[in-house]
Amino acid sequence: LPSSSALSFRPNMVFPRHRAVAVEWLRLCGLDASPQNVSLTNGATAGMTVALMSVAPPGSTVATEAIGHHTLVPLARYLGFNLEGLPIDDNGLIPEALDEACRLSDIRAVFVQPSVINPTVTLMDARRREEIAAVARKHDIAIIENDVLGPLVEDRPPPVAAFAPERTLYVTSFTKITVPGLRIGYLAAPDRYVAAVANRHLVSNWMATPLVAEIATKWVTDGTAMELVHWQRAALRRRQDIAAQVLAGVDYRVRRDGLHVWLQLPADRAEESFVAQARLQGVAIAPGTSFRISGAPWHPAVRISLGSTTEGELRAGLGVVTKLLLGDPEHLLLAI
Repeated sequence: LPSSSALSFRPNMVFPRHRAVAVEWLRLCGLDASPQNVSLTNGATAGMTVALMSVAPPGSTVATEAIGHHTLVPLARYLGFNLEGLPIDDNGLIPEALDEACRLSDIRAVFVQPSVINPTVTLMDARRREEIAAVARKHDIAIIENDVLGPLVEDRPPPVAAFAPERTLYVTSFTKITVPGLRIGYLAAPDRYVAAVANRHLVSNWMATPLVAEIATKWVTDGTAMELVHWQRAALRRRQDIAAQVLAGVDYRVRRDGLHVWLQLPADRAEESFVAQARLQGVAIAPGTSFRISGAPWHPAVRISLGSTTEGELRAGLGVVTKLLLGDPEHLLLAI
């Protein structure tokens, strides 16, 4: 272990080598970046927070998908910016909706999750990504791209950042694609935001944890990180097969390399009651409203994680969900 990783707390002394390796990993994500434009972060949440602080001052407005990242609403409240949820379709955020929002509101940035990690497991195609980039360029707003699955998603288009590198702050991480304890990630920022990112990262995190950064750097260099990505992809596909078997006949959204299932409930089923009934049987699922950003009409739904249990527990849990879904709705008087 280099002494600088253990004995220094000055980022520019510790991380030059790590940033050079980060550039190699970002290339695997489809992005060309320079080491001086890359910050190491303690995972994607830290990267998102720093990116938002860098482009959205208090009182400004950030646009995002109507069904989006579950931490954006509290982050907006804590950091003092406004959120505007915009319509989505089966291809992700609708460019015309973003264009209209920019014309009618003082939008400073748009936050997007184009590659499967979004709640509705949508994979935005290349043309849509290019259109989002064009709208952002037209109105001179920043783009924050959350791409935590990176190379896990096969046959995906280039990142939005590849279409608008001059205005996109790109966030990725190792946590969901290698092992959960490897809480380290990269935030790649264009030249115009490098100083802002450095300052806000310094005051909010100071620096990424050097020992964890050293593990990630070693794993990228010796190929372990990509081996773990391949292992995760194979494991996810086995779990997708389990979901297909247990949820046969049920209408749900899933993506082959995704981490979860988006399951719309019948219109007469209340999310809160459905989630509570599942929990009483030992199954934890997330209510769809946890990801709701806009005030548009809402269809009840739940998000089901595929990766947080053993395969046997996943099969049993999905069985519980299926029985609840196909059974007669019954409101719980008391959850005991």
